[in-house]
Amino acid sequence: MALNPDSPLGKLMATLPQTGQVTWIGVRPAR
Repeated sequence: MALNPDSPLGKLMATLPQTGQVTWIGVRPAR
């Protein structure tokens, strides 16, 4: 699963730790 690094969301994901990343995605119902 790769997000666009140019997008703000992609930068946010890169900043968050691996666990935080999984948790954040898990909170979102839409994949």
